[in-house]
Amino acid sequence: MFGLYGNTAGTPVPVSSCPLDGGGALLPGTQSIGNLFDGYGCANQRQESLQNSDHETVFVVKIDNTINSNNTVWYRFQSDTGLQAAYTDPINAIFNSYSPQPQYTLVAGYTHIFRTNLVNQFNPGASWYSSIFEPNNFASVQETFPIVLTAGSNNAPLTTIGGNDNTYPQGRKVTQWQINDNLDWTRGKQDFRFGVNTRRIDVSDYDLGEGSVPAAVYNDLAEFTYGAAYTESWTFPVSSNERIAAGNLDLYAMDTYKPDSRTTFTAGLRATWNTDPVNRQRLFARPLGSFLDMSHNANQPLNQVIQTGERNLFLSTPLFVWQPRVSVAYQLTPAMVVHLGFGVFNDIIPPRSPISPPPTLRMQPPSLVVSAARWAALPSRPACQTAPPMQPRAPTGSSSRFSAPVGRPAPESRPALQPALSPSVSIPSPPARSRRRTTTSTISALSRSSTRTVQSASAMSARADSMNRFR
Repeated sequence: MFGLYGNTAGTPVPVSSCPLDGGGALLPGTQSIGNLFDGYGCANQRQESLQNSDHETVFVVKIDNTINSNNTVWYRFQSDTGLQAAYTDPINAIFNSYSPQPQYTLVAGYTHIFRTNLVNQFNPGASWYSSIFEPNNFASVQETFPIVLTAGSNNAPLTTIGGNDNTYPQGRKVTQWQINDNLDWTRGKQDFRFGVNTRRIDVSDYDLGEGSVPAAVYNDLAEFTYGAAYTESWTFPVSSNERIAAGNLDLYAMDTYKPDSRTTFTAGLRATWNTDPVNRQRLFARPLGSFLDMSHNANQPLNQVIQTGERNLFLSTPLFVWQPRVSVAYQLTPAMVVHLGFGVFNDIIPPRSPISPPPTLRMQPPSLVVSAARWAALPSRPACQTAPPMQPRAPTGSSSRFSAPVGRPAPESRPALQPALSPSVSIPSPPARSRRRTTTSTISALSRSSTRTVQSASAMSARADSMNRFR
């Protein structure tokens, strides 16, 4: 673990219950609950300037083709590829997280003129994008340091080791296609419009993998020294991603009537069929009946009121949603128009709604919480299950202050694990999507040298009996 630090030099800072002075010698006296030492020999603080990078490239091609006076067609392709630097770690660059976010869109339009008063427009389109957040070579990162070790109180002002690994992987991949067809027919003072709109959305959500990396929390220097965790949280998702499909079909008709130059009446009707969101992995869970009518006895087994392994999100959905709309507009003066209208509107079910509150709509994974247990002795990881999303994500380029425990460097140096850091003064972060991001942070580390670390470890072992009294 200590080999993750590139440099442990810095300014000594006081740490609660630290029995060493700035020179590494034992402080006089005996510690107790009412008399805790605040020695300067257990942690150093250093300021570093960190950098990260991201980039984006947009490529657009549009082709217009006039076949003849009655037929025109156009095509548009857009490629938007880039890398978002999601998190910059102050301890080691291997914990930096990124999100490659490619997006590809292809749309087209075809217009056919039957007559001067009868025109049809046909517009198909499709898009795909991916946005997955995790460190590069995440499996290798977990082999190097398989947990997230963080302090849970001010008594241990040490920086988290492991970055945000317990929140990865997260993100989604989305495929969407749609077809729109509209017919416009003008006859005298009336303008009739008829059309059909349909779209389908396929989402693979990877937020279920959050929490699959254990997060160990210690509350004081003694727990950190002896490898004990105050709490340990760990989730086991049955699947690293959840696939959800949803779509809709709209049919509409509208009539616009102008009895005179100042008055316009509009009436329309839209009928919408929304699909019931589907999960082929059968990860949906829902109440057996109405939430208000079910029993809320805390001792009741959940499988008596919650139905799991469901393919459809809802028990049933309406066949059609009717949406009537009417409006009138009257021009009082050349500079003033009065509008009055009424309408009923409907929208497609958001694909992420099954993964967001209410919690009964998603399958909650079991989580392991260990109190005052040795995080180094946890059992091997079983097959995965699901983890709830964690928010918010730490932004890249923000200023952070941290303290991290460091001991003697590992016998074998790992060049790939050494962060490329250089001392500097505070530098403001550039805007998002810049080529380089700079983060100003402060590092605190146990001891100032490998020799001092050995002395500190020896002194702590010698005083273990006194430290155990106030743990």
